[in-house]
Amino acid sequence: MIRLVSGNVLLVLLAGLVALCAGCENNFDPLNQERDDYTVYGALDLYADVNHVRVRNLDAPFTADSTRELDVTVTLTDEGRGVTETLQDSVVEYENVNTHNFRTLMDIRPETRYRLTVRPERGEDTLQVTTTTPRIAERNAQPTGMDCETPIQLTFDPVQSPQDLKVVVGFRHKGEREQTEVRMEQGDTPDQVTTTFTPKEVLNTPPPCVPPDYEPPPTWCHDLDTAKLYIKYAHFGPESTWLPEVDSVNLSGGTGAFRSYYRDDFPVPIDTTNVCKPNCGCGGWNPGLP
Repeated sequence: MIRLVSGNVLLVLLAGLVALCAGCENNFDPLNQERDDYTVYGALDLYADVNHVRVRNLDAPFTADSTRELDVTVTLTDEGRGVTETLQDSVVEYENVNTHNFRTLMDIRPETRYRLTVRPERGEDTLQVTTTTPRIAERNAQPTGMDCETPIQLTFDPVQSPQDLKVVVGFRHKGEREQTEVRMEQGDTPDQVTTTFTPKEVLNTPPPCVPPDYEPPPTWCHDLDTAKLYIKYAHFGPESTWLPEVDSVNLSGGTGAFRSYYRDDFPVPIDTTNVCKPNCGCGGWNPGLP
């Protein structure tokens, strides 16, 4: 909804309305100040049983009293099936402000366009936003079960763009779960994204080729708690570059984002039997050493 109009353009619009409506009764007010603007903030997770979308009245002061009521009807439509659900409002007080998180139990399907509609109780103006959910991608990591210096190629297909995929490689070391983000690139086909890394690179940032007094010392595959790497990824729908880091119920404010995504993870076995000598520096794998 565009509500800022320059003075000259406004005069032309008003003159046109007067000419068109002369001699007839019309209750339409082009300068109706009782209209409200709304923003939505949320993401549809394909694997979630319940999804939340926050709706906020931008014209209401950001106080507890003014945000207690929100007179709107919010619906979600699966445009592929033509199914519409009216979302239920759940009010949560957060930082002394009432937030309205509308929940849906709709089964969210991949490769489907969803339309969210916010319809105020007064007036005829509605807000509509859409998102298209991602396709479920096949993932592949090869080779597996190899030593710390063997490159692993990771591919996902189909994925529309490398920017639609966020991937981290995790590992367990001294009882802690650590992870490193890897950058995806375009693969051999338009729908494929890929990256190549060695376990040694993932375990060490900066890389293990460091001065002798560098602290902490490099981490090697034989230091890991388990002989596995853990691939965790989030696959976004087209143009869905935003993802909540926590449950949307606990997020303050509104950013005007309506997105879709799914998360998944899988292990990649690696060989941790090769042990590095204490003075091996940047490599020098020596199998069978204690």
